[in-house]
This record gives sequence, structure tokens and C-alpha cells, in this order.
Amino acid sequence: MTLSHGFQPVLDALNALSTTPTQSSCQGDGKQAAFYELLAEYEQGPDVAVRIDPHCAPAIDNRTLQAADAKTVVPLLDRLLPR
Repeated sequence: MTLSHGFQPVLDALNALSTTPTQSSCQGDGKQAAFYELLAEYEQGPDVAVRIDPHCAPAIDNRTLQAADAKTVVPLLDRLLPR
């Protein structure tokens, strides 16, 4: 699905998270659940892929930075992308 509007709250929530350099790992909690993969495309610079999986630690990773928790982001995505 491609969104051209309505995604700013998701970007704001992602930008508000405390991040660390990525370790490119996922320690699952044993639960199977849906996860999100977002692709941010920019007019200048490379596109950025972000994986958001609330059942992984870290829950958010873009291959450069990671964030431990997705609890502020997932509800916003669920509203934008109903299953």
C-alpha cells in the first residue's frame, strides 16, 4: 500500500524515539504477529526502509538506527493501515 498523505504522525512518532546505532538483530518473543515495513522516499538522498516489529527487540530498525519500543508507533500504523 502506498500512502501519499496522513503519515506525518507516524514520522513524528518515529523521530521522537530514542535511538542507538543498529545491531541488525531481532530477538523475537516467540509470538507470531504482523509487522510493518515502511519505505520513506525522498526527493534527495536515498530511500529509507524501516522495519517495525513489536515482537522483536529492538522493535524498530532502519539498518542505520534502531529503537527499542514501538508502542507509540504501532497504534498509528494500525489506524492508517487497517487489516
